[in-house]
Amino acid sequence: MKIRLFLKLSKLFLQSLFFFQAEYEKRYFAELYQPLVATSPPPFAMHGEMQRMCLQVKDVLPLVPTEVIYRDLREYIDCSFF
Repeated sequence: MKIRLFLKLSKLFLQSLFFFQAEYEKRYFAELYQPLVATSPPPFAMHGEMQRMCLQVKDVLPLVPTEVIYRDLREYIDCSFF
């Protein structure tokens, strides 16, 4: 009974390991072959703190354009001061 359970858990573990490896490879190659596109800077200059926050969000959400992150951060900060 214990051996069957161990074998079943081992099989599930290996399946999940292969899934995560495949997911990693998919993301890696998508990032590797992502076309380099020059994006225009935001229409207004970024301040140091705003730029730091923008880069933190960009690390978590790499596919979101920087202009969109900056705009959303500006809206949030403008609302938080009132």
